[in-house]
Amino acid sequence: MSVRSSVNGAGGGGGGDTSSFRATINGDDVTKTFNINHGLGKASVSVDVWKAYGDESKINVEVEKVDNDNVQIVFNAAPPTGQDYNVLVIG
Repeated sequence: MSVRSSVNGAGGGGGGDTSSFRATINGDDVTKTFNINHGLGKASVSVDVWKAYGDESKINVEVEKVDNDNVQIVFNAAPPTGQDYNVLVIG
């Protein structure tokens, strides 16, 4: 299992302070739960997960908010080796 990541901040024209965090989850045929440290420091975040290539379809996963800087992403079954998934956290 591995997770690659980056953080982006954006002021935006809506007057709010919105930041985002991107990560890539790499499947390994074993791991079903992935810890994502987004570091946004916000209680309310939105999380999307989708295939990194191919049909790039959105994946239904369970997202558990651990605290203001961390979420856990839980797949129903361990993602296969060689399958990558993009993660976007917005807060």
